[in-house]
Amino acid sequence: MAFENATLILLGVYCLGGGIALLLNPARMGAMFAALGQAPGVSYLSGAILAPLGAGVLLAVHDFDTAKRGFVTVFGAVLLLKGWLIMVAPRALVSGAAAVSSQASVLRASGAVSLVLGGLLLWLGHTA
Repeated sequence: MAFENATLILLGVYCLGGGIALLLNPARMGAMFAALGQAPGVSYLSGAILAPLGAGVLLAVHDFDTAKRGFVTVFGAVLLLKGWLIMVAPRALVSGAAAVSSQASVLRASGAVSLVLGGLLLWLGHTA
């Protein structure tokens, strides 16, 4: 299996899990998003995990030869940048989401979108 397919499948599984969590327990997820900027150790550790993961994805796939490879390249870059931002400025990153994350209806809608996206990514990862 090509690396980009495996990455799409892993991302799809993640989106499905996150979507289910947002749909079933939006209050918990909203509290988690709000707390991320307030917990220096957790936010730094989150960034310290995301940044190397993004760099690893970019080391493996860093071109736009196919749509899949292009998507995975952009995904790796976003992971890397998000990891850096969470380490450097977690409050700035989550402040925009804080107002939205307190609304259960918005979180549930995000969960539904995440489920659809997860299914699409799983399908793409299993196609040639």
